[in-house]
Order: sequence, then C-alpha cells, then structure tokens
Amino acid sequence: MACADCGAVQLVAEEAQSSSCLECGRHLELGHREIRGEHLGNLSLEGELLIGPKGNFGGAKGRAARIVLQGRASGFLVGAEWLRVEGQSKIRSGAKGGQLVVQNGASLESGDLLQFDSGEILGELRCGTARFAGALRVGPQGRIVAEKIYFGNLTVETGGRVACFGETHPSVIEAEAEAGRSPEKMRDAVSIRAETN
Repeated sequence: MACADCGAVQLVAEEAQSSSCLECGRHLELGHREIRGEHLGNLSLEGELLIGPKGNFGGAKGRAARIVLQGRASGFLVGAEWLRVEGQSKIRSGAKGGQLVVQNGASLESGDLLQFDSGEILGELRCGTARFAGALRVGPQGRIVAEKIYFGNLTVETGGRVACFGETHPSVIEAEAEAGRSPEKMRDAVSIRAETN
C-alpha cells in the first residue's frame, strides 16, 4: 500500500483495518467510508469513499481508491482508480485521479482544476479547466461547459454537446512529434472551438 501523503510503500496484513505510514506516521484507513453529513477532517482510504446526497467533505484533502460523489466536496478529492458522480454535485477545490465518470442525469460543477487519466461524461460537467491525459468521451446525453479542456483524444457521440476551447494534451503532441509529425501542425489540427446553441 502507498501512503497518500508521502508516497512511501509498505506491506500491510490483509485483515488489517488501518495502518500508519512507517515514513511520515500518517494514519491510513483500509476500509470503506460513507459521509452522510459534514466531515471536516482529511481522509485517506484504500477502499471506497461514498459522499451521500446530503454529505459534504470539508477537509483539505480526501483520497480513496474509489470515490462515489452524490453530494459536495469543499476540499480537494483524489480518486486513485476513479471518481464517479451520481448526483447534483459540486467540488470547490478540484480533483484528480484515474477516471472521471459523470453518470447520466448527474452533474458536476468544479471551482478548480480537474485532472484525470480519462473521462466519460454521460451527464453534465461544468468547470474552468480540465485535463484528461487519455481518452475523453461525451455520451449522447453528455454536456461539457468549460473554459478549456485538454485531452489525449476526444469522442463526442451524436447528441453530446461541448461548449469550450479544447486542445490535445501536451503529451499527445510530444508523442506525435516523436512519430515524425510537426508539433505545430498537430496542435493546429486538434485545437477545437465547439459551442452549443
């Protein structure tokens, strides 16, 4: 298991409920947690974190392998594997992780940077800037309203809507340059400006 604060890796017994980092002393929970009301402290879980419809994560940083967001988060969220939005949700301090999924009928409004490996937007995403290192897919009912989106590749299915300035992620441009394509031409070819009515 890796410490969410310092990144140190250590072995933990399978039946353990919690542990402390041998490097920095941080307490780590190994199970699952549900937030139904206000939670003011920081969290570091190796399991799943559920923030219910009336829940609010108010700590500075919350980390879990998997996060289901139905409510709000005032603090920064890290979903190592994924962050799945299932309700009308708001994140004030931004988030990062493996995959961002906004379910059909759900919405996510973020006040700060979102940074994920990939994304699947089946509902609505509203943010300033979002970075997806890999694939970003907007489903048939999906909608993105943002200032700027960076992505590895973008798929917008029929019916999906995007209102933002979009640009391929710099790592994709570097890979194209290594393959012999001009980075300037690639940037021009993939920069998009799409608006909805």
